[in-house]
Amino acid sequence: MHLKSAIILFVVYFFTSVWSVGLNEDQINNCIELYKNRKDIHYIQSIPYLLGTVFRIQNAENVFTYNPEEVDYIHFSKLFLVFAYKGTKDWFEYNMLTSFEVHFYLKMFIRDVQSLNQHGYLTRHQLSVVFEHLYLNVDEKAINLVNKIIDGDKINPPEFLLIMLEVQPEGNGLNQAQIEEFITLYTLPKTETGSINPLKIHNIFKEFRMAIESYVDLMIFESNRPAAKELMELMLVTAVRSRTVNENEDEVLSTNEVKSLIYDFKQLDTDKDGLLCNNEAEVVLGAFRAKNISVGTFNFNGNEINVAEYLLLNLFEKLASKASDMDVLMSKLKI
Repeated sequence: MHLKSAIILFVVYFFTSVWSVGLNEDQINNCIELYKNRKDIHYIQSIPYLLGTVFRIQNAENVFTYNPEEVDYIHFSKLFLVFAYKGTKDWFEYNMLTSFEVHFYLKMFIRDVQSLNQHGYLTRHQLSVVFEHLYLNVDEKAINLVNKIIDGDKINPPEFLLIMLEVQPEGNGLNQAQIEEFITLYTLPKTETGSINPLKIHNIFKEFRMAIESYVDLMIFESNRPAAKELMELMLVTAVRSRTVNENEDEVLSTNEVKSLIYDFKQLDTDKDGLLCNNEAEVVLGAFRAKNISVGTFNFNGNEINVAEYLLLNLFEKLASKASDMDVLMSKLKI
């Protein structure tokens, strides 16, 4: 095997064996370092001994194969997609880009640099146009963070991802209606691979206006992951990017609450299939019912709970807690 090909395969194996679904800041920084050293033979030669002795790589070609004929910024963008899509750990409690976001931003980057006839880079000035195309209102603090990331005037693919991570909005969270829409989405027919219909995902990104109309066709993503796990990412990116929620609404989970609850859900999901099943579901529903919290007409399946249903349960608990606090206050005021 060609040395550089072997190293690329090693990197894929190493990262995908420990990386999360999506990419967080540390992981993107690793991508930046990898991209900067993509032509450094000394850098490459420092790690090949790990291939067979430490990591015992087998059939890595099935994950990613180095193609020296492909332009580097496109080829390494594909490698970063492998990191985002093929990870085995989830770190939803941290600031991260979901797999969907990584895929969209890289496709957007490639389209923009090709339309500008530039070899794998955007400039600072062009970045401000990108922000406009993404409907991002970038403040001075975010601009200062961007300036720390950029070395010179040219921005490469992994640097672009880190910038998108740093400037992403805090988000308005999810209201009850949105959460119930995700519950309905999960019940719809799946693809042959058990994934959510890509057109449904496309519609979600289009509805919350991820970008201007000329980029809408880029909002079609891979469809080879379990629907239950895709649902987590879709709820997180909607909480961050949706503009339909009023922050003052009572029936809302904030973006931080959504992140925290998805993390809690993952901790409860002992078999890591993206669902709380049988005993897992019984424990959660039992604790919830013991609090005598009203769920209206919503019917929870006692044998299986997906992440959207789990968030709805917690929203009901939040509303009940607010109502209880109000009753106590009214009692103290003797109203």
